[in-house]
Amino acid sequence: RDCGLRWCLEDDRLCPVSRQAASVRNVLLARARNADVVLAPAREVTRIEEPIPPTDDLPADGARITYRLADGLDATPRVLRADSVIVASGGGDLPYLNGLALDIAPTSPVLCPLACKGSPLSALDGRRAHVLARLTKADSFFPSWQERGEVLFRSYGISGIVTFDLSRRAEPGDLVELDLAPDASKSDLQQLVDPFAHGSFVPGCLDGVLDPEIARVLEQLAEERWHVSWPEHDVPETASQALIGLVKALPMVVECPTETEHAQVTRGGLATGQFDPATLACAQHSWLFACGEALDVDADCGGHNLGWAWKSGMVAGQSASGACK
Repeated sequence: RDCGLRWCLEDDRLCPVSRQAASVRNVLLARARNADVVLAPAREVTRIEEPIPPTDDLPADGARITYRLADGLDATPRVLRADSVIVASGGGDLPYLNGLALDIAPTSPVLCPLACKGSPLSALDGRRAHVLARLTKADSFFPSWQERGEVLFRSYGISGIVTFDLSRRAEPGDLVELDLAPDASKSDLQQLVDPFAHGSFVPGCLDGVLDPEIARVLEQLAEERWHVSWPEHDVPETASQALIGLVKALPMVVECPTETEHAQVTRGGLATGQFDPATLACAQHSWLFACGEALDVDADCGGHNLGWAWKSGMVAGQSASGACK
């Protein structure tokens, strides 16, 4: 409201009347210009150094920020002095802080799809299913995490919100099992698939329980007795046992995160113990502040990472401006 944005209530959300996110950006930029903020994009910071302390002959000078134009046309180093510096550049390493002796955790993309070894589900690319996903670590026999939600099958493995949350915990070699009918027990499925325990099933027996295309692929895998190489996974004796097993625990072995260029957040960054949680000021360098993904903070999907970015940005901004005053 103070910036001049017209907004409305839509369910439990505040939206610009224009329904365009650009409206939020525009009013914030306008407010920055009205406050005489200097906007200087397309500059690559290469180094940040300590302020120069005062001497008998010279007053104190601010932190030294060395940068160059990022368009590649002019690589001449330039220097800017600042009383306070906020590091808000998430999504990658922070080499320009190397001279400050800070503890920086290695960065990696998370909240992204997972590629799976030898996934037999390439024919299901683009299909969705509501599942209960379970994760078992490579050095364990018991699931360490589970979450219910939608999975998107891809030719390389799996995607979707549940997979994104899974990507924060899964490592290469871990086992993911998808319960494709989380509201049905094995005995319920037995009555649908093979009620007289003959060991076989009629194609289409899972219509109404699964997406027909998913069911068709699982039926084919069951006939072939497909399984993964995992200590707890034996080859089922009958086709009906194989089908029920695939429905309740479709196994996949994690190969690696994929499509990382579209990852929603980056793990790693500045260790949080070096910063005051009330002001986000660095304990070693009182003029240095950090927020958002620059700090080693990440969370599951659901708005937590956005909320952290906004709130930490507000705290760091208010603290840094207060230090300047």
